[in-house]
Amino acid sequence: MAAAAERTESWTPAMDISETGEGFCVRLDLAGVAREDMEVMVSEQALVISGLRRLPEPEGLALSRREREYGRFRRTVELPAGADRGALSAALRDGVLEVRVGKRAGEMPKRVEIKAAAQEEPPSAGVGSSEDGK
Repeated sequence: MAAAAERTESWTPAMDISETGEGFCVRLDLAGVAREDMEVMVSEQALVISGLRRLPEPEGLALSRREREYGRFRRTVELPAGADRGALSAALRDGVLEVRVGKRAGEMPKRVEIKAAAQEEPPSAGVGSSEDGK
């Protein structure tokens, strides 16, 4: 059946999001999804990753159990204000899609030097004390 190869069911791939000093990293588990069946789009507010995992048609075999999910998927990640949408890259390795979004230069974390505070002068012996013991 040709229609079974492109089911309209949807599924949700597992995703991790992390942040470094240089940017943001989104990783999705997409084993079995061909690179040409994936799409990464970025807008002012969001990163959208979508695609299709096709149901394979085994030759000469009858499927007796199906646990893996197939069909279309779509994940949307809201980007923070500091994301540089022009600094975007995507790579697929071993079934994991990694999308990196840089941070704008002004949004990079800045290390603040911690200086020693000037020591306060101890109170003088004559201020607020009585020398005659009263």
